[in-house]
This record gives sequence, C-alpha cells and structure tokens, in this order.
Amino acid sequence: MRAFFLLLFASAMLTACVSSKKYNALLENRDYYQNEYKALKVVEEEKQKLESENAVLNAQLRQNTKSLEEATVKIQSLDRSYQDLLKRYDDLLQQNKTLLQSSSSEIKSLTETLSKQRDELDMRSRSLDSLQRELEKRENILKDWESKIGELQEALSAKDAKVAELRNKVNQALLGFTAAELTVTERDGKLYVSLSQNLLFKSGSDQIDVKGKQAIQQLAQVLSANPDIEITVEGHTDTDGTAEYNWDLSVSRATSVVKILAGNGVDQKRMTAAGRSFFVPLVPNTTAENKSKNRRVDIILSPKLDELLQIIRS
Repeated sequence: MRAFFLLLFASAMLTACVSSKKYNALLENRDYYQNEYKALKVVEEEKQKLESENAVLNAQLRQNTKSLEEATVKIQSLDRSYQDLLKRYDDLLQQNKTLLQSSSSEIKSLTETLSKQRDELDMRSRSLDSLQRELEKRENILKDWESKIGELQEALSAKDAKVAELRNKVNQALLGFTAAELTVTERDGKLYVSLSQNLLFKSGSDQIDVKGKQAIQQLAQVLSANPDIEITVEGHTDTDGTAEYNWDLSVSRATSVVKILAGNGVDQKRMTAAGRSFFVPLVPNTTAENKSKNRRVDIILSPKLDELLQIIRS
C-alpha cells in the first residue's frame, strides 16, 4: 500500500504538465489513503491482541471445562454417598426409635441408678474435700515439725560440738593423771569424768586425798569457765557391806567432791550430789579387780537443754 502511494506521488511529480487542481486532488487522495492505512494498521494490531487474548481465554475455558467435569463427577459421587448416608441415618433412626419404645423401663432404671451414683459421687466429693482440707492441715503441721526438727538438729549439733570442746578442755586439764586414776568418756550426749576411789579416798572414808583434790581443783577451773554446763556428782560403791552403809558412803563421797568444786569457784546452783550405792556398777562385783573399778565418783557434765526444751514446747 505504501509503495502504491509513493508510485502515485512520483508519477505526479514526473507529469509536469498536470494541472494544479489535479495535483491538489492527488495530494488529498494521498492523505486519505495514508490515514486509512494508519487506521487499518491500528485495526490489525487490535486484531492480533484480541486473537492472543482469545487464545488465553480458550485455554482457560478448556481448563475450567475440565475442572467442571471433574467437579461434576465428585458431586455425583458425593451425592451417592449422601444418599447412602441418608438411608443409613434413616435406618439408625428407626432402630433407635424401636429401642426407645422397647426399653423405656430399662431407661428409667438406668436413670434412677445414674441419679444414685450421682448422689454417691457428690457425697464422695464432699468427703474428698474434707480429706483434702485435713491433708493440708497435716501438711502444715508436718512443715512445722520439719522446721522444729531442723532447729533441734542444729541445737543438738551445737550441743555435741560443745560437749566435744568440753571434753578436750577436761582432757587438757587432767593430763597428769593415769587411766587407772580417772577416765573421761562421752555417753548419750553427756561427758563422764570418772574418778577412782584410789585417787580420791582411803577405804571406807569420805575424806578426799591431796592428789584427788588436785584433780578436782583442775577440773573446777574448766567448769567455772563454762557456766552453761550442768553438773551431777554421783558416788558409787562395791557390794561389800550393807546397802544402807553403802548408800550413806556414796552420798557423803559425792557431797565431798561437790564441796571442793564449790570452794574452787563452781556455782553450787549448777551442781547436784547423788549416791548410787552399788546399784549402778561398771562391771559385775565378782572379783576384787572389778570391785575396785566400781568404787568411784562420776562427775557427769551436761550442756543445758533450755534451747532444746523451748523448741519442743513451741
């Protein structure tokens, strides 16, 4: 088309003898066809665009058609399943109706049983609540006891440590004496300083010898420096002689030791004198050697238990 217009224009130029009027007409024709060409070009482009869009729409249509067919198949399958379920539901409904009609008495019995069980459950629930409150109460008591036990253990540990410290001090104070003259032992949380008769007294006497006084005086230094220790002095004899005689002798010997301790700075309020006669022997009074071991004065040292008693009473 463009070539045609160019040829036409060239012919017009070559024909110099063409009149001006015809020339102008040719120019008008040229412009008209150029505009028509442009419009045709636009239409052509629009056509191609529409064809492209039409191809996409056709592809989508084919896909949608396929999806629709698949959905239709699923719907038909679901419809069959639904009809089957509906039939089964109707059957079950009919069965249920039949069961309800035939078992009303049984339902009534079950309802009564359920009511009784519910009442029993409520009662057990109340009982459980009561037990729970009791358990919480006991747990609180247990916690209090655990706390007290912890305090008691600490107090006992402190007491044991004090007894061990006291034993070391007593051993240091009595280093110059032999095991045959005195012994220091720990039993039941108490310290026993056992002084033999050979160290303290002549046979049958309650007068303390010089070496015995020295031992008691050295022990008194330790006891006066530890005022929180309670002191019990016990006199012991063998089985020679009557019980009455040995009672009197054991008491007087214990009292003699207490007097020397008091004279060396030990508070008398802390001390107790007691006679045991021959009723608390270390060994059986069957030989002269055993009898010698049983003739003794025990000075029993006990840490005060005020703190422990206060914990227990609280």
